[in-house]
Formats: sequence, C-alpha cells, structure tokens
Amino acid sequence: MTAITPVSTLSEKSADISKWFDELVSSIRVEEMQIVTGIAPKEKQDFWKPFLENNMLEIARKNRESSGMLIIPDLLANYFAGIKTRNIELKSLSFQLSDSKILVWSVVKDDDEATMNQLFLLEASINAKYGDYGFHVSTTIVEESDNCSVPPQFNTVI
Repeated sequence: MTAITPVSTLSEKSADISKWFDELVSSIRVEEMQIVTGIAPKEKQDFWKPFLENNMLEIARKNRESSGMLIIPDLLANYFAGIKTRNIELKSLSFQLSDSKILVWSVVKDDDEATMNQLFLLEASINAKYGDYGFHVSTTIVEESDNCSVPPQFNTVI
C-alpha cells in the first residue's frame, strides 16, 4: 500500500525548494552585478564567461574537469580500500591518471592467480561504481619474473 504524504509535509518541502531557488537566484544576481559593474574577481569572470558566450563545449570541459577533481580522489580512495579489504599483496603498484580513466600497473608474485583475480574483481567493482560518471580503471598485471619496467608516465605508490 502506498503511503500518502500529508499536505503539510508537501508544503514544507515546497517552501524549502522555493527558499533554495530564491537563494540561488539571489547569489547569481549578486554575481551579475559584480560582472556588469566590473568589480567581479577574475576567477568569477572566467567562470561565467562560457555561459555568457553560450560556449557549450567550454562549459562541458569545465564540468568534466570539476567532476574529475571530485570523483578521482574518491575512486582512488575506494581502490586503496579495496586492496586492503581484499588482502591484495602487491610487489608494486603504479597509476597514470587522466581526466576520465586511471591506468593501473601492478606487479604481483609469479603465478599468484588469486591476487590477479582479486585485482580484476576490484577493477570491476570500481568500474561498476564510477562507470556511470564516465570514469574507469584499466589494470595491467605483470609478474615479477616478467622484469617489465614501470612505464615512465606512471607514478609508483607501492
């Protein structure tokens, strides 16, 4: 049976939404006044410039950049937590970060199939969580005896 939301709760929620939009519009109006009068800081002018020029590609680029600054640290924290909770033992771990993908270079003991499987499962769980946001991990696994050097564009953390 579907619960019926009381009218008082709906009007309270509506008031909260209206207040939020009023505050948002007010803050935008303050920024508009700063830009029009020439007193807006350069960072604020730079933020609004693509909107004022209707430059959708630049708006999308800045949104992508901003989302990366929020999502990548969270993704990496979850990756490291996954290494710990899965008891993954690595000889070496390196990353290469870009705006939407994290390349992982991991070195494991020879013939350590369990660790390799756990790394692939960790990659899958991270990609399942962050894929909808356009971010993903791609893992390369090498064994110690492969004697492969970490590519120079990678940063080694372990």
